[in-house]
Amino acid sequence: MLTESKKLNIAIILFIIVYVIAIIIGSLYSILGLMPYHRTSLGMSTSRINSFNPNIMPFIYIIIRVNGFLFLTLGINGLLIIYYGIRNKEKWAWLYNLISFIFISIPLVVLLYNETFAMPFPLALFVFILWILALGISYREIFG
Repeated sequence: MLTESKKLNIAIILFIIVYVIAIIIGSLYSILGLMPYHRTSLGMSTSRINSFNPNIMPFIYIIIRVNGFLFLTLGINGLLIIYYGIRNKEKWAWLYNLISFIFISIPLVVLLYNETFAMPFPLALFVFILWILALGISYREIFG
């Protein structure tokens, strides 16, 4: 899957890490739904939320699971784009990585920056930094 360019290979590995993390997070959200840090952020137990309004918990689970499937889609698409585009130095593939992740990672990092999301914020920031590095390293290799 790698190329002759060492820099592009580094970028590909960073992109792969980013998209595998998206697939893992997407899988967890799709299967488990509400995570412990979600409960902490809500400041209420599941039973207390149900006693307040029994229609809220199914809605919360649906939203979280939909987000999980969106992350799964992003990860799978990203890996395919790397294999078919970045590896072949296609400009459209680099632009896909820029556009698709810019609308996800920047809001994610900004929105998760609070004390109740202590676990996912460092992970989101880590992925964001890897993504920036991969884009930066691959830019010159792809656009010359």
